[in-house]
Amino acid sequence: MPRGEVVAPELARPAGRAESALDKDERLRAAVALAPGGSSDPKPGILPLQLSFQRHHCVPSLFLAAENDISLPLPGMIELFGRAPRPKRLLVLRRADHLHFIDEVEEEHEAVRAKRFPGVLEWIPREMRPIVELCSGEDARAFLTAFGVVGDTVGGGGLGLADTQGEDQ
Repeated sequence: MPRGEVVAPELARPAGRAESALDKDERLRAAVALAPGGSSDPKPGILPLQLSFQRHHCVPSLFLAAENDISLPLPGMIELFGRAPRPKRLLVLRRADHLHFIDEVEEEHEAVRAKRFPGVLEWIPREMRPIVELCSGEDARAFLTAFGVVGDTVGGGGLGLADTQGEDQ
């Protein structure tokens, strides 16, 4: 398969549908999970998604997480990564929150911080750090580009933006 070819573009969906596709869809040849949900102990109001990882074929997986993700905290991502079958790799963007994986990070992050969430989600803006305390949108895009998620480059050597945990076999 040529690098960058999307076998099943309809699987690029938020909030659980993409995660459940990791369990079920036989078309997948590789997966990149951006700030995935699925820990055994989600925060209040976060969808309680679970992945069984009971696939019938090998799907190499790259997990990209944010060090300061308040919605889906890093310990939950590490737990999810630990349950995933090999081959797999986890890359952690330092000084980043959940929204660092979208365009216009700075604007979107501060818009969420300024928003009032109802009931069980009211903790979200209160727990978010100001964007000036986190890495820039430019650094986040460099992280995603370096690891082949956006743009035309692959690699990532020397950026100093990520911590890795890998199990390539």
